[in-house]
Amino acid sequence: MTTKIRKLDEQRKKIYEALSAAVKEAFPIGCKVRAVLGGHEITGTVTGHGWKPDQVYFTNDQTGKSREASATYVGHDLTRVS
Repeated sequence: MTTKIRKLDEQRKKIYEALSAAVKEAFPIGCKVRAVLGGHEITGTVTGHGWKPDQVYFTNDQTGKSREASATYVGHDLTRVS
């Protein structure tokens, strides 16, 4: 691996860590969220965070099904409601 690639990879890791921390702060476990998935608005409770730095897992309050959404994907429109 070249020095330039190594430096850029280190920067990427720092950015991923910062994004992951920001997502966990914005959507902590137990908070209520609203997301648009498949054209449907879903309200649920956050149950965890994924290996991708912007991934949020939650349980649909109406059906009890486990769902996941991206905190950065505009189409999911993930919003904290409480």
